[in-house]
Amino acid sequence: MRNWIGALFVLAVFALSAPPALAAARSGGGAGSAEGDPDWTALERELEWLAADLARSPTGAQDEGPRMWGYVRASYANSSDYSPPTGGKLGGFVLDNVRWNVEGESGDFAYRVTMELQSGALTLEDAYLRWSVGEELAATLGQFKQPFLQSGLLEANRLLFIVRTRNGLFYSVRDQGAQLSGDHGRFHWAAAAQNGVDSTADELLVSGRVEVDAIGPGALEWEGAHDAGDVTRCTLGLALADDGALPEGGAVAVDASLVHRGFSLQAELVDYDQDYDASFVGEQRGGTTPWSVTASYALNEDYELAVRWDDFDDAGSGPLDFDRQWLSIGVDRYVQGHDIKWQLQWTDASNGGDDDGPDAQFIALGLTLSG
Repeated sequence: MRNWIGALFVLAVFALSAPPALAAARSGGGAGSAEGDPDWTALERELEWLAADLARSPTGAQDEGPRMWGYVRASYANSSDYSPPTGGKLGGFVLDNVRWNVEGESGDFAYRVTMELQSGALTLEDAYLRWSVGEELAATLGQFKQPFLQSGLLEANRLLFIVRTRNGLFYSVRDQGAQLSGDHGRFHWAAAAQNGVDSTADELLVSGRVEVDAIGPGALEWEGAHDAGDVTRCTLGLALADDGALPEGGAVAVDASLVHRGFSLQAELVDYDQDYDASFVGEQRGGTTPWSVTASYALNEDYELAVRWDDFDDAGSGPLDFDRQWLSIGVDRYVQGHDIKWQLQWTDASNGGDDDGPDAQFIALGLTLSG
């Protein structure tokens, strides 16, 4: 059944994406010069019209050539309680991101290609085409993030802490597929069919997300309350996902964000099927309901204080005895908004189970530069 749903979804994307009719050519002949005008005046007008025509796309809409931008995130982390796989105690430097983006538009069509160099090897992140199929509807084809959690969809240089929430980390990865998305007043939605855990085999990962702007003009494109102004914003989200390659591959999520006069509050919760088994190495998600709450207060234009609680809810689930909760406290120093900022973060990782090691405390200092 999931195969038919995915196939019909992909067909719907292409059926709705018939290219619009080409814009009609500009009517009318050349303008005649007034008696007594010098010849060069009429020629100058014709050259201006010609330059304007050449700048237009074949559909009559203005082209916007490739735009290149990116960011680098680097940090130093230290812990006297945690031992990395290489031995010793943690105390070293990390390149969190070396990101390069290329974007462009032509008429009703747009594209984005994102490359990551953090590991020392060039890897492909985003690579998709997006086009308008109506005033409130868009289609996407290629490789993109699963439309599930808002915290996972944010750009890494827009985070309040150096690392994402645990739930946001799982839902910040990309996959290949097709997506329909739309906006209608205060409501925003997206539905996608992607390859899922079996890659290009016949089972698909189907996801859907709905948001409503309960108060104000909509959620910010970054975490926290920096540069939010005096407008109150509250956005609520609901998401569903099911991977057909898993016997029980379903997950349900709810999230909410509130920003009011320098204060921000964000919460998210994900509930997994009992036998959900698409986990990262050393992680357990089947039958769990992990959640997190993040709050911040912008002291002024330069500094913002933040606190976060992550509850993994993994006690007694799976073959390992995990029981983890993380408390993080941080301060951000904005040099040029989120484009250039320092981040200082302290985390107390409480590990109450028998198989996940002792409690550990971490401190990290990070720098983000975007441009």
